[in-house]
Amino acid sequence: MAITVSGKNYTQISSCDTTSSGGTWGGVDTPDSVDKKQGAASLCGTLKAAGNNDTVFTPSVAVDLSGNKHVRIWFLITSGGLVNTYALGGIQFWISDGANTGYWYVGGRDTYHGGWYNIVVDCTKAVDAGTKPTNMNAITSMGTRHNLTVAGKNVDNTWVDNLCVCDGLRM
Repeated sequence: MAITVSGKNYTQISSCDTTSSGGTWGGVDTPDSVDKKQGAASLCGTLKAAGNNDTVFTPSVAVDLSGNKHVRIWFLITSGGLVNTYALGGIQFWISDGANTGYWYVGGRDTYHGGWYNIVVDCTKAVDAGTKPTNMNAITSMGTRHNLTVAGKNVDNTWVDNLCVCDGLRM
């Protein structure tokens, strides 16, 4: 028997169909209508430097992540073999209130096996790096980070799609 699972109190922050969907995107600055997860497009970019590479989303209005909130975003990277391990923060999701930025480790070359990956971050949990924002009800930017062990090729290698928040799941 098939069941449907959906977000409880689901709010889409950005459809990621355009670089101005719900705010402003940086790092992934090209709409891609071929490799999308949902909607009309996904956003792609070339993030290739050795070390930390960030996608940055600045919402039009500050986002409330206080209480029992989960942030979700679809993510794909084609340079997965160059990403650091999970323990060393290979793939991260981050949020900032403008003063403090917290990073949650969500994957690495030892746990990410390619393809679209739904990053889910429980905002009540402690961060793995940085400082968790004190103003969780006024998040002014967020995004993904991938930490490369060496520089990658100069090609589109990172996609994001459907950034949303909810406070549980409904089946």
